[in-house]
Amino acid sequence: MKCRTLALCALFAGFAVMARAQAPGSFTLNCNPNLVTYPFDATQEISTHTCTTDAVINGVPFRGLTFSSYAQATKTGSSNWGVIVGTLANGDEVFFEFHADWLATSSVSSTGTTTYKIIGGTGAATGITGSGTCKDTALQGKGNEMACVGAYVTR
Repeated sequence: MKCRTLALCALFAGFAVMARAQAPGSFTLNCNPNLVTYPFDATQEISTHTCTTDAVINGVPFRGLTFSSYAQATKTGSSNWGVIVGTLANGDEVFFEFHADWLATSSVSSTGTTTYKIIGGTGAATGITGSGTCKDTALQGKGNEMACVGAYVTR
């Protein structure tokens, strides 16, 4: 009887793990130039911009993403922290926090690395978690492109 109970518990645990399996993948973001930028001084600013992506959550594509960030200038570029609200095609939302480090490669271009964490969502995305990284390239006044990899878990 103990073996059957143990086997049944192991079977249920296996189903629970399968139901919460991570969905890994790669995707791109194409971001517009800043919609709003407010400089506090020569080294600090807040800004917001929008992006499109080919990412999907449980088969549902994103309609768009809105980034809001705080940037601190460094000797070689900038460090940015902020939040992202991603709206799915069905109207559900996914919430992220991120950190990006940028390196100026010329007077008009830069490259960077962004790490992100999925911290929640609404509707079918309620309880979602995840994380990933992106390699970024930007041209001043033209926006930026991001090549990302990551994974998420839904409840």
